[in-house]
Amino acid sequence: MANSPPYRFITNKDIQEESNDSPFYYATQGNACFNAEEMKLLRDLADKEAQPFVVDRERNSANGGGDKESNATHNDRRSHGVWLGQDKYKWVYDRVWPIVLAVNKNYKVNIEFFEIAQIAYYDEKDSGHFDWHSDTGPTAMRRKLSISIPLSDPSEYEGGEIQLNAGGKLLAPAQVQGKLIIFPSWVVHRVTPVTKGRRYSMVLWIHGARWT
Repeated sequence: MANSPPYRFITNKDIQEESNDSPFYYATQGNACFNAEEMKLLRDLADKEAQPFVVDRERNSANGGGDKESNATHNDRRSHGVWLGQDKYKWVYDRVWPIVLAVNKNYKVNIEFFEIAQIAYYDEKDSGHFDWHSDTGPTAMRRKLSISIPLSDPSEYEGGEIQLNAGGKLLAPAQVQGKLIIFPSWVVHRVTPVTKGRRYSMVLWIHGARWT
């Protein structure tokens, strides 16, 4: 239909059967959430406004801090990012929320609202990566679901794989431009170093009642 939105709700057919626990670890979306023009707009925003994000747990530094001269492998995260205001970019949140509600029929967790979204890119010049981590913790106990939306075609870069630690088993959801990858925020995951090109993505976190 001409008035149909550029996405559809996730169904059981969209769940990746990568382990006996699927969709416990992650689910993927069947159709793209954003069109080519929208993804170009978001990538252009990152090119113009993204700031260095360096996270180094050992040095207790983040968002531009840390030892900039150290080898990239000594940092937990090396990327650039920009935040999406919830007023100016309301259309982004409106687009994603119905998909989240559909996926949550599988997870059945308490979800209430978004945390501010982020556009990030990982560049070969920085050996851009994000080491093993969970999106929950003492300062983020309300995060329930995490979302990654690839904004690059995989042919544009090498490396930059999303990997999930599924109880000791490594899962690597396929990254398809514009399609959501969604998983519980406590699942340990990483982005492997980008060795060629630049990888763009949007990340969002869905909050609910505090984990207890």
